[in-house]
Amino acid sequence: MTACVGDFGLARLRPEVSHQLSSGQTSSVGLKGTIGYAAPEYGVGSDVSTYGDVYSFGILLLEMFTGKRPTDGMFKDGLNLHNYAEMALHGRVSEVVEPILLREDVESSIYSSHRMNPIETGKILDCLISIIKIGVACSVEMPRERMDMSNVVAELHRIRDILSGTRIRGQQENVLESITLANEERIEAIRDPRVSIVPALDQWIKEGNTVDKHHLVSLVRLMKDYKRFKHALEVSEWMTGRRFFTFTTEDAAVRLGLIHRVRGLEEAENYFNKLSVKLKTKYTYGAILNGCVREKSVQKAEAVMQEMREGGMTTSSFPYNILIILYSQTGDFDKIPPLLKEMERNGIAQDKYTLRNLIAASVAASDISGVERILKLMEENPELGLDWKLYAMAADAYLKIGSIETALTMLKKLEKWMAFRKKKAVFNFLLSLYAKTGNKDELYRIWNLYKPSSESMDTSYCCMIDSLTKLDDIEGAEKIFEEWESQCTSMYDFRVLNGLLVAYCNRGLFEKAEAAIEKAVQGRTPYASTWHVMAKGYMEHDQIPKAVEMLKRAVNVGRDWKPDPILVNACLEYLEGQGDAEEMKKIHPVDEKLGTLWQPENQLPMFFIR
Repeated sequence: MTACVGDFGLARLRPEVSHQLSSGQTSSVGLKGTIGYAAPEYGVGSDVSTYGDVYSFGILLLEMFTGKRPTDGMFKDGLNLHNYAEMALHGRVSEVVEPILLREDVESSIYSSHRMNPIETGKILDCLISIIKIGVACSVEMPRERMDMSNVVAELHRIRDILSGTRIRGQQENVLESITLANEERIEAIRDPRVSIVPALDQWIKEGNTVDKHHLVSLVRLMKDYKRFKHALEVSEWMTGRRFFTFTTEDAAVRLGLIHRVRGLEEAENYFNKLSVKLKTKYTYGAILNGCVREKSVQKAEAVMQEMREGGMTTSSFPYNILIILYSQTGDFDKIPPLLKEMERNGIAQDKYTLRNLIAASVAASDISGVERILKLMEENPELGLDWKLYAMAADAYLKIGSIETALTMLKKLEKWMAFRKKKAVFNFLLSLYAKTGNKDELYRIWNLYKPSSESMDTSYCCMIDSLTKLDDIEGAEKIFEEWESQCTSMYDFRVLNGLLVAYCNRGLFEKAEAAIEKAVQGRTPYASTWHVMAKGYMEHDQIPKAVEMLKRAVNVGRDWKPDPILVNACLEYLEGQGDAEEMKKIHPVDEKLGTLWQPENQLPMFFIR
């Protein structure tokens, strides 16, 4: 382990001193660290960065507490130390941490020697879970998604205070995690986007608990990840409206994005215009620019970009990258080359996101030569890094124009990347793209070569089932589903079943579909989406009474779910024709979940517009 400690300090070393290192030392140039501990981006030529240091720290932390080295022989077939620890967070942390850390006799001796009050085993386990979470958050694949080290330090201090019994900073628990553990009914209530999360936060404080800004920021991020934007905005506003926390320009940028998501671009613009000069930085300008791009408002986006230029805020590739997205979506392809020239003139390097957006623009413009030019640029400039998504996008572009052989060449390059990295996302892209080639043998070859060996790969099974059904191989899809179901020992992901149900419904095989559901629901609660799939299938086969029955079941499951408005309209029209007001009331709550999906009004049955 001693040889690896330096891995999370490589960014402190400067290339100019690397010549002073002896042959037995590790340099920050070249390989950049110890195999297994070095960040994955270093393997494709990326420069040393603090993001890489965070990754190495996370891996070392996981090794210390699990006793497993990242190079352990057990890590193969896509399983690595990060995935191993992440899977354990679903109720199995006690099974993967070093057993000695949970032994009561060891705990007692530690408390005695340090004059600390004994802490129950449950608290010890909670702290271990928090540490594993830190290790996992630090070692995610995407550099910018890794946990900030200042937050790591704050969280480790919190854990230290719990274990020492001092709790100097008070009970600074993660709000969402604490509410979940203390009161499951409370967290169930705030999962509904129509219910405000503010009363739950206020009640948390009334009960004598405290929070710090770090945990609230984490809660906002978590809500965003779950696409619960309304709740994320409520936490953001509560954080500054009722607590005395410093409001940074980064906080303002996050809130801007949330206001746009929840209340629309006009409200976001109003909020931006009221910001102080101090808060109008590249972060908040970037957020409002992103909102304009999402709304495909070329005029507004260009006006914001001009203000950024005049304010000296166009110093990174970010604003250029999202403008490329905008011009690609609006068909203003002639505006992209001047942007690239401006980047070159200002010394702003293109990155992998620039290349991805340029390929997307080339595909949208049916410019295959542009796709080839960008791939060549990437392959001839190792500092850009080999980006598997570019190969995937190129393969998809060739498939769209019917150039199967060229697409297969791209897929072979993608396979080489997969053989080196074995990442789930790459695997899923390969499955989908090989299915588009129509070559079932190649699809099975990829599946058998890289198929997952753990339950955490449910999405790969979903992808394989979907790919086989597109090739009309229902029997093969059934076998893959049975393989997944046979090894599903803990959480049953109904999304895997949903893929098979869609295939059954499309072919009118409703008896098979209902039999599969009947088997799956034994001792389990299906997702609303499972009944929704069935309802749509029945509707599309003009079996509206059955569609109504399935829609009611979906409504009863509830939670954050938006049904198809066409399905709801069909069911309501049928019930109106039957004069069945009572049954209409049973699915009437659905309309509240649809929100803006009910617009325009001419999508509604006439009896509903009053």
